[in-house]
Amino acid sequence: MKKKVYIISHSHWDREWYMAYEQHHMRLVELMDDLLELFEKDPEFNSFHLDGQTIILDDYLQVRPEKRELVQQAITAGKLRIGPFYICLLYTSDAADEEDSGDLGGCRII
Repeated sequence: MKKKVYIISHSHWDREWYMAYEQHHMRLVELMDDLLELFEKDPEFNSFHLDGQTIILDDYLQVRPEKRELVQQAITAGKLRIGPFYICLLYTSDAADEEDSGDLGGCRII
């Protein structure tokens, strides 16, 4: 019996875990710059998933506000997959007990 394998391009993003926030932030900027370029140059590249959290977009646009429209286009086209949470819920924290505490709650992200 043949098995089907799915590969999902994604990140697991920790804003500050084993490095300072600033170091992670610059890596994020590089990642997002590379992704936006990849979406533009390779129409065969299907999509990239941003770990279920949208705070990444705020962090990126803080440094590259001029990229807002490109980010929005990538999201609308389904190339850049975001959400459903604003932040990553840590399942060892009280926030995970109240799943809606990190929910977007209908807020407009970009």
